[in-house]
Amino acid sequence: MEWTNNHELALAREVLLLAPYCHKARTAERGKVWQTMAENLNSHSTLRFLVTKKWVREYRKLLLDKYRTKMQKEWKDSGVEVEETKLDQALEEINEKWKAADEQDILLLNNTVKRQMKTE
Repeated sequence: MEWTNNHELALAREVLLLAPYCHKARTAERGKVWQTMAENLNSHSTLRFLVTKKWVREYRKLLLDKYRTKMQKEWKDSGVEVEETKLDQALEEINEKWKAADEQDILLLNNTVKRQMKTE
């Protein structure tokens, strides 16, 4: 299956809608969100999808990696003004929310470790 910009935008919208980053990594809750996303995309009425939850998860990562690379290149080529697409805007929002969720997870982990060290 070849992905078009519309496919990528539909995936980005599903990620924003279902917010898998709100659940801890490698948990059943996050797995259910990825599964729901795959089912929603597969049942899309106008775009044809044939994806699994693993594929959705991996393609989301690929899209974000491509977006981050693109942003780094634009930052290096400062002075170059590039028009943002709807996909770029959605990926920027996903990227920010994902980073915030990762930072929150790290803070919680650090606090847990500190509490364990104090009790020992």
